[in-house]
Amino acid sequence: DKNTGSVYYLNLGYTTPVYNGFSLKVSGSVVGDTGLTDEDKAIAAGMFMGDVTSDPSTVMDTYIGFEDIFLKYQNDSLDLKLGHFKLDTPMRKNVYSTVPNLYEGITFTLKKILPETTLAGAYLTRMSYGAKSLTDWGLIGEKIDTMTGSSSWAKTNRGEFEDFGTIIGKDSTGIVAVGLTNKSLKNTTIRAWDYY
Repeated sequence: DKNTGSVYYLNLGYTTPVYNGFSLKVSGSVVGDTGLTDEDKAIAAGMFMGDVTSDPSTVMDTYIGFEDIFLKYQNDSLDLKLGHFKLDTPMRKNVYSTVPNLYEGITFTLKKILPETTLAGAYLTRMSYGAKSLTDWGLIGEKIDTMTGSSSWAKTNRGEFEDFGTIIGKDSTGIVAVGLTNKSLKNTTIRAWDYY
């Protein structure tokens, strides 16, 4: 956009071959200003990484960082993942511009507990806000933090892992999520999730 800038995003990664059910994935990204537009105005919120403020001078022109770094175990009835990763649950799945929100912890999926049913869960200890997190924060009405009642929001820069206690401004050992998915009805998926 001629008024708010343009960016490039490059993500490269490698997943090892599976050995006895185990594999390792490592990926990283580079995000930067293309230099194609320079109107000396505020950048588009969510296009760049950097400080949580909206002051363009605090936002990095180029960001280099890891995204996925996790060990995975998989067999016919169980998937386990441990490390840093993107999270696919109904409340955490969102559209992102460049670098996604990332989480640190462990996830599991049990695939054969009942016919056409899976049970998934996660214990998450830290989070790294992605490029669009500041935009999301404004769009969904979280300018007054529902957890703390203040307008402080996150006390961390986008792209840096912080524990949830720092993020919400209260003591926290993390987030537990459990979900059940059933596809036994034709053309229907039923999902129930709980987050604590």
